[in-house]
Amino acid sequence: MAQYGPPFDFSKLDRILDRVMSTPKYEVLVGYPAGSGKHEGGNITNATLAAIHDLGAPGAGIPERRFLRQSVENRRKPYTKQLAADLRRAYAGEMTVENANERLALAAEAGVKMEISHPSPAFVPLKAATIKRKGSSVPLIDEGQLRSAAMGVVRKAGQTR
Repeated sequence: MAQYGPPFDFSKLDRILDRVMSTPKYEVLVGYPAGSGKHEGGNITNATLAAIHDLGAPGAGIPERRFLRQSVENRRKPYTKQLAADLRRAYAGEMTVENANERLALAAEAGVKMEISHPSPAFVPLKAATIKRKGSSVPLIDEGQLRSAAMGVVRKAGQTR
């Protein structure tokens, strides 16, 4: 039988695969957890307000301003690059996998805050009556509560809290 070169040693590959398969799985979430606080003097939670603005409420005359979904869509590529680089660092022993995910959560949180302040594409302009009531033509920002309440979190996959 002909030999086509030295036999390949798969032991390094096996160790890498074992390490990857045994790595805890995490989920990175960004948004407004139920406990993220009340808005407008306690009448509505930040989570509810974020959902109303992100999805819109046509019956109430509130247009969709996709700041949550748009933030993730606009930044998917840099988030993927960052997590890939950080996971390489984790597998090299320079950081933990959890730290890599925590860094992504912080980036996603900052991304939502940036999207509220500088949306791309721009949000539907406010109605004249809304501008008069709040004294500003900037959508989603009155006192900055919604912006400051955005939160990135990491949890083990499958956890509900």
